[in-house]
Amino acid sequence: MGEGRGSRWNGSQRALEESRKVSLCHQEEGRQEEEEEEEEEEEEEEEEEEEEEEEEEQEEEKEEEEGEKEEEEEEEEEVEGEKEEEE
Repeated sequence: MGEGRGSRWNGSQRALEESRKVSLCHQEEGRQEEEEEEEEEEEEEEEEEEEEEEEEEQEEEKEEEEGEKEEEEEEEEEVEGEKEEEE
């Protein structure tokens, strides 16, 4: 009769260990999923930041070009003004 109790205890102990293993596996899967989601979010944030930086650079370039055009126009007007004065 002692063997019956022992084998039942061993059986329940095994079942308990198996359920723990399964639980640990689920926890690990959950952690991996969380890590993957975090990595994806970080990548998306980095991409957004890069896009914003590119847009800012393009705006700065446009402003510089517009500034240069205005300077050129002013110079042309000065040159024309000088020519008129000479005439």
